[in-house]
Amino acid sequence: AKRHGEGDDSGARVQQGRLLHVVPCSFIPVFYSCVAYGSLGGALALAILLHYEGVVKTHWGRRAPEWLPSLSAAIGDYTPERLIFRMTMSLVCATRLVLFALYVVLFRMLHTSVYLRVPMHAADCVRMAAALGWIFFGSSEYHDFHVASTGVYFGGCMVWFALVIAALWDARRRMARRHAPGWVDPFAASYRMKMIVFVASLCLVPLMPWLYLRHQRNCVAGLYSQYCLCEWVLSVLNVLFDLSQMLDLQHFKLQLHCVTPSLTDFATNHNNNTTTAAKKKTL
Repeated sequence: AKRHGEGDDSGARVQQGRLLHVVPCSFIPVFYSCVAYGSLGGALALAILLHYEGVVKTHWGRRAPEWLPSLSAAIGDYTPERLIFRMTMSLVCATRLVLFALYVVLFRMLHTSVYLRVPMHAADCVRMAAALGWIFFGSSEYHDFHVASTGVYFGGCMVWFALVIAALWDARRRMARRHAPGWVDPFAASYRMKMIVFVASLCLVPLMPWLYLRHQRNCVAGLYSQYCLCEWVLSVLNVLFDLSQMLDLQHFKLQLHCVTPSLTDFATNHNNNTTTAAKKKTL
């Protein structure tokens, strides 16, 4: 007679199927960040090369000349910048959802407080939804909606940054209680990088409204360019915070399995036949 649960292992093996591919989870935020940086840099370069006079123009006209275009003008006012930026960013939308799911699994596994996890994931959802707003609706097309989406995005980023850092601090504190003194903290580098990005972003956030309001009221040359510079730096810092997720996910891998026996047998037989035919040709 079989022991209780003896057939569970075979069922698990059938369900697991044949391992097709393994992807390190740390590769996902690296890929996302490279595409995001390439999209931002490419849009800025094309805007300066093709439409410089148009993207640096403000409501003050030639009375207050500027030297740097805003993020909104560079990515949404002219083509081909607009099309290239939207196409490249649409490629990584699914990647951002995968990172969201991995963070849900990670902090649940680390037993982080639910009072931190739920607001953190909610802020990330708001941040992603607002990002779709300012990416796919340009300021020259839907100005009010674009401005509102941009404000919600940057505000949501700051809230999400703070909650991620708090959740990571809580997880590190819980792990330290279970280990002896002198243990190696796997999230120390990630926590340090996130804190640097958060503090730098926190210095820029109150400066940006002050510069923007001064530009709206005063005709001062270069004032709007200073605001635009803060906007570009803040965008770079936002992507850098996403890049820091590679340090959190470096201990995880995604595995792709084929769980259908007929497909697994077909793939195995096809590979065996190909190998046999190659050997016969060699002989």
